[in-house]
Amino acid sequence: MGQVFNFIGMKALILSILIVFSSLGLWAQGFQGGITGGLVVSQVDGDGYGGYHKIGVQGGFYSRYYFNDKLTLTAMLRYLPKGSRFGDDKVQRYFKINLNYIDIPITVSYRLLDKVDISGGVSVGVLFKAKVEDHTGVVSANRLFYKKTDISALAGVSYHFTEEISVSVEHTYSILPVNTRMSRQHNNLLIASLNYQF
Repeated sequence: MGQVFNFIGMKALILSILIVFSSLGLWAQGFQGGITGGLVVSQVDGDGYGGYHKIGVQGGFYSRYYFNDKLTLTAMLRYLPKGSRFGDDKVQRYFKINLNYIDIPITVSYRLLDKVDISGGVSVGVLFKAKVEDHTGVVSANRLFYKKTDISALAGVSYHFTEEISVSVEHTYSILPVNTRMSRQHNNLLIASLNYQF
C-alpha cells in the first residue's frame, strides 16, 4: 500500500512541477516570476491537541500572470512543512507530527486597495517525508497512514511596499482528511511570507 501511495504521489509531483515550469516558460507572454520565503505555524485538526505550536520555515518560487492592473493568476512551487506539536520532549507528555510537502498553490489575486491584494485558491501538496513521535520515540506505525497528496483551500492578503517587494499572510486548510485511518485529521496552517518579484 505504501508503494502505491509513493507512486501516486510521485506522479502528482512530476505533473505539478511540469505545470509550474510551463508557466515560467510563458514569462515572455505576460508572466513575471519571483521568490518567496518565511515562516509557517501549523496544527493538525483532529489529532487531539489544539494550537499552532509547530513552527517551520517555508520557501520557493512563483510565476505570476497579469490579466490587468487588478487581477492576477499565480502558480507557485514551494517547500512547506506541516504537522503539529504538543508539550516538550523533556517531559512525559510530548507529541509531534512532522509532515514535509512539496506544495503547489494556484491562486487568483485582486488589488483591493492601492497596495493591498486579497487572494484565494487551491493547492496540491505532495508528501515526501512523514514522522510521528512522542516521549517514547518514533511511532513508525502511523507513517504509512498519511496520504501522499494533500489538497487544500487557501486565502490570504498581501501588502506591496514596492512593485518588487511585498509581504503576505495566508491561511491554508486541507479540503480532505490527510490520514487514511483518522478521518477527522486536517492540516491547518498560517503562513507569513516575504516576496520578491523580478
